[in-house]
Amino acid sequence: MDINISFKRGVWSFMKILVLTSIYPQLDDEKNIGVTPVVQYFSEEWVKQGHEVLVVHNSSRYPKILYLLPDSVLKKINSKLGIVIPNYSQSKELNSTINGVKCFRLPLLKIIPKKMFSERQIQKQLIKIEKLLDNERFKPDLILGHWENPQIQLISKLKEIFNARTGLVFHALVYINQRRYTDLITNMIKNIDVLGARSNAIACEVKKLSQNAVEPFICYSGISDRYFHDVDDFFDLIGKKVKNSYIYVGRLIKRKNIDSLIMALGSVYENNRFSLNVVGDGAEKYNLQMICEKNELSDRISFLGYKKRNDVIGLLCKSEIFVMISDNETFGLVYIEAMSQGCIVIASKNGGMDGIIVHGFNGFLCEQGNKNELASIITMIRNMSSHEKNEIVLNALKTSRKFSDSNVAKKYLENVLR
Repeated sequence: MDINISFKRGVWSFMKILVLTSIYPQLDDEKNIGVTPVVQYFSEEWVKQGHEVLVVHNSSRYPKILYLLPDSVLKKINSKLGIVIPNYSQSKELNSTINGVKCFRLPLLKIIPKKMFSERQIQKQLIKIEKLLDNERFKPDLILGHWENPQIQLISKLKEIFNARTGLVFHALVYINQRRYTDLITNMIKNIDVLGARSNAIACEVKKLSQNAVEPFICYSGISDRYFHDVDDFFDLIGKKVKNSYIYVGRLIKRKNIDSLIMALGSVYENNRFSLNVVGDGAEKYNLQMICEKNELSDRISFLGYKKRNDVIGLLCKSEIFVMISDNETFGLVYIEAMSQGCIVIASKNGGMDGIIVHGFNGFLCEQGNKNELASIITMIRNMSSHEKNEIVLNALKTSRKFSDSNVAKKYLENVLR
């Protein structure tokens, strides 16, 4: 393969990296839309490491009539399908350069959510991307994709055009698990050099569907070095914690199982004092507030809405326990952020943190959405001595330091180029 890059001491010195993704934060995003920045963080870190990165944001543009529906209806659609329908202005093309990363939003029309784009749409998008790369004089050495559709189809075709190394990371298995698409996708991924997954569970599913033909790497995320605390600062960090304080950070949608967290806390504490900060926004906010009201918990549970990252870190720093026991949760940055701020973390079994969190050593794992099991874990933590809790927190701090932005971005490229 004729790739115009050099290899020195295990590190590729310079590459032109083309990133294709369905989700990427944009300047015109609504503040409470909850777009994950994971691809943005990777891209910006690669720029810091000396690479040139160009991102093509293959966003979905829905029929115009959908944008005319009342917000209440859109929220129900978002919650039920687990998708985000942005405002109409975000269905337009947009070019931006942020922290050295050039990003081009090229929306594709999607008539039916969770249905793959047609071959005709893929061909039109391919022509757009080729023209864009030609105008930017950008011949990629490496083509990386995040999320299945339309990245699988586009990467497979772009590989033939540019003779570049390719990789795709699965964040979920939305399309490949649909019978009508399984054969199509499994054949297409044969043309992609390396596959990754955002959790061990997803990696196992991809391996199974490929009949053990591939061994996906686990694509972990990282957080900024400035958020880490030295072990020497451990007791200062612990001293900032508010006793019996809990926190959740994320979108307020059904699969996050925030209702289970609320009910578990209510059953454990009954009339005793605790606090829960719910950070984020989404379609389930009203329903969750009604659950709090019905169970006389409103005075102990606060819905803070969307918060900027630095504000989230500040809240985590003061909180004792972070809980998120979502269904089908991939590797989440917020878990690592919580661990780095001295929180005891309760995450989902068989999710992205299973294997990173070792139950009872550096955190706890709970069956997805199981409020009774969650209540038992919370009770167990309450009954632990200060020394036992501190051991958990200290182990979590040490674990979190492995997941700095620079470390995981470098490891990502090593996995793709191996």
